Amino acid sequence: MINNLHLNLVNKHMKVFFPNLNSLRFLAALLVIVHHIEQYKEILGLPNVFHNHTIQLMSKIGVTLFFVLSGFLITYLLLVEQKEHGNIKIKPFYIRRILRIWPLYYLIILLAFFVFPHIELMHLPGHDGSHFFIKLIFFVLMMPNVIHAMGAGLAYGTQTWSIGAEEQFYLIWPWLLKFFKNKLRLIIGVILVYLLFRYLFAILFYKHVIFAYLYRIWYLFPIDNMAFGGLFAVIYFNNYKKAIHFLQNKLLQIIVWLVTVLLIFSGKSLGYFHHQIYSILFGIIIFNLATNSKTVINFKLKYLDYLGKISYGLYMYHSVLIVVSIKLLQAFNIKNNFLIYVLSFLLTIIVAALSYEYFEKRFIKMKKNYY
Repeated sequence: MINNLHLNLVNKHMKVFFPNLNSLRFLAALLVIVHHIEQYKEILGLPNVFHNHTIQLMSKIGVTLFFVLSGFLITYLLLVEQKEHGNIKIKPFYIRRILRIWPLYYLIILLAFFVFPHIELMHLPGHDGSHFFIKLIFFVLMMPNVIHAMGAGLAYGTQTWSIGAEEQFYLIWPWLLKFFKNKLRLIIGVILVYLLFRYLFAILFYKHVIFAYLYRIWYLFPIDNMAFGGLFAVIYFNNYKKAIHFLQNKLLQIIVWLVTVLLIFSGKSLGYFHHQIYSILFGIIIFNLATNSKTVINFKLKYLDYLGKISYGLYMYHSVLIVVSIKLLQAFNIKNNFLIYVLSFLLTIIVAALSYEYFEKRFIKMKKNYY
């Protein structure tokens, strides 16, 4: 039984709408952007708090939130499709993901490899064109997380590592859901297997350089974070009443929100299971924002919803526009920290909105043909 959902058949294809989640996407992007503003201030020689524990944590936590959110949504959508049609159609799923992700991804890669290196304004200290063709191959093959794990970064393209990890997740996840009947057992198994291999690579880290690379690559393919999101989707989809009642408990929600906020602003690492603990906390938050009409916190605000809609652009463009903002202000000998933040956010929002309306939407509209 599917309860408390807005299920609408639009243009003969199913759309599942969860309230609040667009706003949560924006909050995830916000954490990443704040982290990178301080990072680029350091790179460009400005006073900064980049090494503050909370600032260091923000980007990682923002990306983890993106991963859990993606796992929840994609798993739920695939479960709905399987229930409604008796099957998961892999090819249309891939095409829908390609239409949403690839155009902007490859635009950023094109600019980062072939345009920005030739613009003096975009020069970043410490970034050169070394290993150009090797990096280009990995980025074109949607494996930026692999080359990033090997220490070969790309100016203005580093953030794409998480896009590569998500695409790799999308490549295998529909097949797993399609052929495993017991979804709960599948997801728990995926999480345990991921953690097992991560542990094995960790204990072998100093044995040989290959294991060090394997650990870093595995670490940047956090399928467990996405699987945790899938776990909460399965609980809701299958209407596990006791689990739902527990997760929607008001006291639990308050505790989870307080713990999450305090942990983020304390900047404390949670050790080996750092991202797994955050994945569970974020999973509970997402579960309630998406499914609970009595959620203790509500993000149903139009401007936040729109910023969430353009969050992919915010995430992909923000590095470029932070640097542009800082260098424009430097050109006028302005070093005001507040203005750096204001201009960085303003330019990022404007460019992301224009990209969404006049570039990304063209491809998004095409998705309706592949349901």
